[in-house]
Amino acid sequence: MAGFDLWLNLAGYSTDEVPKLLPLNALHYVMNYVEVELCKETKSVVVYNPMSIRFTMNGLMLDPNMDIKELGPINYETEIVELKFKDLSNYSLREIRYSWQFLKILNSNLSEALPLVNMSINDNNFQLQNPKNSVSLTIANYIANFRVLIMGPIKLDLVQRVMGKTAIPRE
Repeated sequence: MAGFDLWLNLAGYSTDEVPKLLPLNALHYVMNYVEVELCKETKSVVVYNPMSIRFTMNGLMLDPNMDIKELGPINYETEIVELKFKDLSNYSLREIRYSWQFLKILNSNLSEALPLVNMSINDNNFQLQNPKNSVSLTIANYIANFRVLIMGPIKLDLVQRVMGKTAIPRE
């Protein structure tokens, strides 16, 4: 979607522009911002609309060069959020929205595929053929390395599935 939203921010990318995905550390900040601050660690994070992401403080847009002292009194929660996620102000709002949409799609596909993935990280055949310093290139290893990008409800669903299949019924 291209154009401007009601706050005159660029809302998306035009067809001739190449969307830019944020680096991994910034994706982690976006995940925390949406999951913890906006959705309050509820299941609504799975369907949270990227167009709802805003960075405002007392009606002012968050600017990386902004001095907190110039803003005057602000409430405690907003100050904490601004200080905690200040690194996100280095990116445009449309890059953050695009990255959130990417994370939503990634997590949606992951939740469907997780029951089909062999989650054993140690592949004995691979370790016999390769030196000890090498890393196994399995799907489970990639999931373990990028676990910070997996939404809380999907992690919880995975834990419940595993516990449902491995729990011993009470007598």
